[in-house]
Amino acid sequence: MPEPLPIVVATVIGICIGVTLMFLHTPEYVHEAQNARRDSVKFSFNADQSSVESPTSIVNSPSGKALGIEEATHRIQRLTRLHNEKLLSDDEFNAARNVDIGATQASSAANDRKQQKYGFYLHVFKSAPAVIYQVRQIRKYFGDAPIYIMSDGGDSFHGLCQEYKCKSKVCPPANDRWHPWPFFRRMYDAALALNTEYLIMLEPDNTIHREIRVEPDKDAGGLADMNPHFGTPIIEHCTAKAQKIKPDFKWEYTGSGLAGGSYFRTAAILDAFSDEALAEMDWDFFLKHDSHRVFSSDFAMPLALSLRGYTYGPWKDIRQVDVGDIMSIQPKEAAFQHYGRGVPGGKPTYRLMIENHTDDALFEQPTKLYNYYKVTCHLCWNLTLYVERYNTTDCASRIPFTYPEGKYIAPAEQKPPSLYPFAD
Repeated sequence: MPEPLPIVVATVIGICIGVTLMFLHTPEYVHEAQNARRDSVKFSFNADQSSVESPTSIVNSPSGKALGIEEATHRIQRLTRLHNEKLLSDDEFNAARNVDIGATQASSAANDRKQQKYGFYLHVFKSAPAVIYQVRQIRKYFGDAPIYIMSDGGDSFHGLCQEYKCKSKVCPPANDRWHPWPFFRRMYDAALALNTEYLIMLEPDNTIHREIRVEPDKDAGGLADMNPHFGTPIIEHCTAKAQKIKPDFKWEYTGSGLAGGSYFRTAAILDAFSDEALAEMDWDFFLKHDSHRVFSSDFAMPLALSLRGYTYGPWKDIRQVDVGDIMSIQPKEAAFQHYGRGVPGGKPTYRLMIENHTDDALFEQPTKLYNYYKVTCHLCWNLTLYVERYNTTDCASRIPFTYPEGKYIAPAEQKPPSLYPFAD
């Protein structure tokens, strides 16, 4: 006998309410993971289409049109997901992935007069006088070039950017210079925000002396340093991976040097520093054949670039100022200077002071929450803990990472703070 209509209606309403409540109580980062999973199966690379395309149609889709940087990057990311899930063969993946993002970017630039050649990414923590000095120097020598300031849980420079027309963001503290998962993501986000042909990364210990006179001739360029170069096993490993993408690739300069004052081609950042590319890096192998220095940004970036077939090397428009033999391999003068720990009296930008009370309004101290969770450890990246503390995956790779056995160093245990709400 059919159920009375009111009972059926009540049952349907109850199910709908239950599903809605489940969705509302699902953490944001779970939704992100679910959306990423759906994107690996359902996708459309053409902005004017709303249809669902198959893996085959993605591979065969026209790549000659001038895709925007973000659109081309999403194409690469989705192809990578398909390949990881065995929905594309190696040959299909490599053929499709060889879309020339650089050509796409150049074509887009030709049609977009607002895009500039250089944009500046300031990777900072505190050191407000140094950051204010750098922004003023950029405006002096580079006019209205785009500026993006990212603070790793430190000072906020919203006031500075209001006055000098730049963008600023305060990310949760992660000591990201030792943790590629937040470091790469933040640089990736900066590249998207700047939308320039090249990104110049500055750190608070850089000084700026003139305009750029030595044009970039590689995908990235930085300091001539004297750190030991990567060994043969790592060179062979990265070269073999890169040649699957670019058969003629040769890793020529095998050192480091990509510190503050370095330039990066935006197209290289959006490929080599993506969440998916980072997840494919074999950290067990790198640790076995090198040391824990591979997690430092100065060494992780050359590895990531080389794995994708991008070139880098010393740039004649940045010089290291220090004591000892390193000065013999530096250019006599340059647009940017980086300072070593041996400089008599210390790094000059760290000795700067706020010049007047007006400058006090250009920055704000870290929030109480970020001050509470200070992160100074190395090899302690933990996405789960990051989400527990800050209730977000913003400014970090959404793909979890597990350190090789015995290498993870758990940060000091801290009970949740008792003072709520925290000031913004």
